[in-house]
Amino acid sequence: MARRRPPGLLWQVLIGLVVAGSHGGWAQQTPSPEAFGRWEQPLRQCRIQRWPPPGDRTTPVAEERCQSLRLDQQIEGLLVVRWLATPARGLRRGRQISFAGMLDRGSAPMRCTPEGRCRPTGAMAVWLSALATSGFDPAQPSAWLPSSRLVQGLCRLEARRVVCEATERDGSRWRSEGQR
Repeated sequence: MARRRPPGLLWQVLIGLVVAGSHGGWAQQTPSPEAFGRWEQPLRQCRIQRWPPPGDRTTPVAEERCQSLRLDQQIEGLLVVRWLATPARGLRRGRQISFAGMLDRGSAPMRCTPEGRCRPTGAMAVWLSALATSGFDPAQPSAWLPSSRLVQGLCRLEARRVVCEATERDGSRWRSEGQR
């Protein structure tokens, strides 16, 4: 039996939007020019961890440091929480780990200017449905191909702390934590 390739992150996010929209998850039905943009901030402390699926005793827990956090809001109510890993020596960019999902009903979306500069308006919770990784290493190009996967989890963004926890279908777990 041929193994089906999982859908890309964009497709997963669109599915999430349809599901959330059918349950009244939109924060606002009519998009406004101030509903999308980006917010980025360096982090004082940051780490990304990944645990292998249960029963896998050969793969160690992976951990890497990160340097900044970026929030991308393309549609009010949909948020991508992107962790930018510290680049390896000699590289300009490090790996990116992106968690995508819908804002919890009690969370306010970011407020953005017409130029796309945003800022969080308070604590937020994001119900996760997708995770993507990307990066580049000229020594191992195939190891850094972008990939995406379906997950279940939650990101909590508070005044000084951000934590994202997600579980893949195979039981692999991800945790990203940062202090602003």
